[in-house]
Amino acid sequence: MAEYGAHVASTSISERPSIFTALAQENLMSAVRPALKHVCKILAEKWPSELHWLYRYSNELHLLLDLILQHYCLKKLSASFAENFYGMKRVALCEAEAGAKLPFKVRTKSLIFLVFVPYFKSIADQLFERWREEDADGRLLSQPHCFVSFPSP
Repeated sequence: MAEYGAHVASTSISERPSIFTALAQENLMSAVRPALKHVCKILAEKWPSELHWLYRYSNELHLLLDLILQHYCLKKLSASFAENFYGMKRVALCEAEAGAKLPFKVRTKSLIFLVFVPYFKSIADQLFERWREEDADGRLLSQPHCFVSFPSP
């Protein structure tokens, strides 16, 4: 029974991340999406004939790049990109060995919550904002909505 809690016990305080480090790593990835969207907007404005699609599909581009980055970091470093940036590491509760890689199930669940949940949340937020603007303008009730359409920038 004690082997399951061995990862919790630490010999020094410096092994545990501070609350500021935990908050900083959470905020790092939330700042990447607007930055990538701005870069896509700049590139699409600079070369509209070749890259007009880039700004329109910036959410999907972020999803793809984030999926590749997080998968690589989870597989090789046993941490998400932001966690590795701040020197943190994920440890599976069932693993007793030090330095063991994350199991496939744990990596898959981590990818779902690191990549796909924020993507769907951003899509839902955009849809909510569009409906809120249409409601404020009085256009929401005047148009019959037979299906849900995703916002196009």
